[in-house]
Amino acid sequence: MCTRHLAPFAAVGILILALTVGCSAENTPVAEHVASAAASSWLKEVDRDSLNTAYREAGDILQERHPKSEWIANVREVRTRMGDVVNRRPDARRYETDPVRHPEGAYVIVTFRTDFTNQQDVEEMLVMRLNEGVWQPERYIIDPLP
Repeated sequence: MCTRHLAPFAAVGILILALTVGCSAENTPVAEHVASAAASSWLKEVDRDSLNTAYREAGDILQERHPKSEWIANVREVRTRMGDVVNRRPDARRYETDPVRHPEGAYVIVTFRTDFTNQQDVEEMLVMRLNEGVWQPERYIIDPLP
C-alpha cells in the first residue's frame, strides 16, 4: 500500500537522474536540450550587448584563443552591421566528443537560423562544451547563408 504512494516520487527521482546523466558525457537528447537552452540564454546576453558578461560566461577555449577586448570588438562590429535580432529559431543540434580543433570532451554543436534587421537567414553556430557540469560556449560563428 505504501509503495503506491511512493511511485510519483520514484518517477521524479528517475527524471532527476536522467537530467543529471544527460548533463554528463552521455550522448542523449537531454544533454542536447540542456546545451541548446544554455546557448539560447548566452545569445540573449550577446543580443543585449552584454558582451563582458557573455565573455565571462564563455568557456576556457574561447577565452584562451581570443583576448577579451578583441573578441568584444569583433562581435560588436559584426552584430552592429547585422542589426537587431528580429527572429531566431533553432535549426539543429548534435552531440560530439571530438570536434575539429577542440580537445576531447562532451560537446553539443547548436545552430540557429536568425533574421536580423539588416541581414536575413543568418546561421549562428555555437560549440557548447560541458565544463564541470555547465554547458559553455567555446566558439560563436555568424555565417550569412547564400
